[in-house]
Amino acid sequence: MKYFLMSDIHSNLEALETVLKFQSAFNADMNIVLGDITGYGPDPTLCVQKVSALNNLKVVLGNHDKVVAGLAVPLHFNRNAIAAAYLNIRSIGKQEALWLSMLQECVNISNEIVMFHGYPDNVEEYILNPVSALPVFCQFRETPVKIGFYGHTHLPALFEFDEDTETVTDLEIKIKRTCQIDLSTKKKYLFNPGSVGQPRDGNPDACFAVVDVDFENNKAVFTVHRKPYPIAECQKKMTLASYPEPLITRLEFGF
Repeated sequence: MKYFLMSDIHSNLEALETVLKFQSAFNADMNIVLGDITGYGPDPTLCVQKVSALNNLKVVLGNHDKVVAGLAVPLHFNRNAIAAAYLNIRSIGKQEALWLSMLQECVNISNEIVMFHGYPDNVEEYILNPVSALPVFCQFRETPVKIGFYGHTHLPALFEFDEDTETVTDLEIKIKRTCQIDLSTKKKYLFNPGSVGQPRDGNPDACFAVVDVDFENNKAVFTVHRKPYPIAECQKKMTLASYPEPLITRLEFGF
């Protein structure tokens, strides 16, 4: 089963359209979106429309989506994120906001694969390193789950949990870009495809991933992809709509 993964699009239409141009080339069986279609950027309505139109789609709710859909207030947001959230709330279409509001925070793709935004039980929590990954792996203990797809950090990552030693290892996919794993062991994995619309790893190119999982042959291949997009076009729209300047400039630096 091949999965096409996107996360943290953040209302960046230019980045999303660029990524979707390459989607068909991968012949994926399922499209996975790991939350935060909205927030930060200027095009929440069009981004929701393009995502919701994808075939064989599974989506989870992100923390920004939750606010834009009217399900929460931005208690944990910084002032720039709050300003962008309210601009998104004012501009998003009613049907698109309703569609967001019906999304779940955690979805089982199969018995072995689960998807969520931050933590399975909390969209606000971050998996940034082995220490913050461990509580999630502990939730998977005594379950058939082998792989968790997540977003929220805007950083591509692959963490491995060894049940025998109860240790978590960063497999450094952000550097290697691709990694093949053996599913016949007792190990479990957490994978983040990075951010389409607001990367934070020092590379401004839109980030997405393809994961090919073969449980019959006990292997999976994780591959991170980067594509440049017309950042200036998105920035121009943000300026015209009075988005905070730090959110505009950060796009060209990838942080």
